[in-house]
Amino acid sequence: MIIKKIYRRIWSILINTRIKYGKLYIFKIKLETNQHPKIKNKIELANSIEDLHEIIQERGNDFKKMYEKWLLKGYICFLSKNEKSTIGIVWLNNTNMVALEFGYKQKLKNSSEAGLIDAYVLKEKRGKGVYKTIWNEALNEAQRLGIKTLYGYILNNNIRSIKVHFKLGMKDVYQILYYIRILWFNLYFKKKFRNLKDISLLKKFE
Repeated sequence: MIIKKIYRRIWSILINTRIKYGKLYIFKIKLETNQHPKIKNKIELANSIEDLHEIIQERGNDFKKMYEKWLLKGYICFLSKNEKSTIGIVWLNNTNMVALEFGYKQKLKNSSEAGLIDAYVLKEKRGKGVYKTIWNEALNEAQRLGIKTLYGYILNNNIRSIKVHFKLGMKDVYQILYYIRILWFNLYFKKKFRNLKDISLLKKFE
């Protein structure tokens, strides 16, 4: 009986497990060589979870738990306000490790490097240049905080995000991370470019 149960369990895992595949573009921006437009509307640093109330209200409680963890870990959150309400945010991780998609982690050299890990603008405020404001000021502020290199991570199927960030100057593809999951094994393959390549040169986006 025990052997049959083990057999059924193994068979169940095999027939219900699919091979998964994913691809993540990793961009690289050298902040000391990029000048970003100065914007009149200054952004602020989030000091507590209350600063993100409007964002959490729209995105859900799962994000509240995640943001609380990020604040405890010391991640940087830039936010833009309309009067007293937060309308958009950009999160940077400048600790020694950045958790990416597929369970992969990128190790940063030091605190002068950071990863763009989350960005969000309230739905009713989109299409009005809010994200452009936050983006430019976040990069300016990051530079003032001593960050010299910023990494951006976008899944290959997130065409909208790629196009938006391409317009904002995030054009250099530093590395492509390929992910394959077979059963319970995660396999990662990285293609690193010696010479940074423009995202527009990739066939998918021509």
